[in-house]
Amino acid sequence: MIFYYWTSYALVDLFHKIKERKGFEKTVFNKNLPTMVVAKAAKATKANKSKASAKHSKSSYSGGASQCLLDVIATLMTEPKFSSSSFIPREKIDAYMKLQGISGASTIRKAVAKSKKDDLIVVEGKTVALTEKGMNNSNRLAHMSSNSNEEYQKKKIDDAKLNTKMRMLLDYLKDGKAYSKTELLTELDMTANSTWRNMIAKLKNEGFIKIKTTLIELSDEMFPLGRE
Repeated sequence: MIFYYWTSYALVDLFHKIKERKGFEKTVFNKNLPTMVVAKAAKATKANKSKASAKHSKSSYSGGASQCLLDVIATLMTEPKFSSSSFIPREKIDAYMKLQGISGASTIRKAVAKSKKDDLIVVEGKTVALTEKGMNNSNRLAHMSSNSNEEYQKKKIDDAKLNTKMRMLLDYLKDGKAYSKTELLTELDMTANSTWRNMIAKLKNEGFIKIKTTLIELSDEMFPLGRE
């Protein structure tokens, strides 16, 4: 009889332990499930951001960055200052490619590398020239679109669809000088609240402005032909 009760007690105790164990495992699984969902959501968000970034950086120039490179070089070769040499300074080429809508240093580097590999250009130091094959595949532009810093800035701002306050700020900074936050707040009739901080963060992240300690000015990206 004693053995029977002891065995029954042991079986009941074992049953509860198994039940608790299952409950524990179930709890762990339920805790992990949201984590898995969040991880998948984060992964999906990252993928969407990558797609958006790729879409944003896609060239707007007909024929792409490589074609733009050839066309810009062919056009710059007609300028009097370069008439004595077929080689054009890379800095000048990069600037005018940006004016045509090819943004991003890596995009331009890839275009140069691809064109060189395809025997369309010759690179010597910091200068580039078209090969005969490159010249045959290029189209001299009747005019350079956005052939000034001002036109480039206007196009970039219009494409970004910025709100009124953002436009006012960029217009105030278009002289290329750096201004204090206090002066800009006064000019825009704003206070240093979350609206201001979000606006500055957006303009900085999208390459419109740069911040040096307490001063704000247009970024170098906004002056593809250099600051005066």
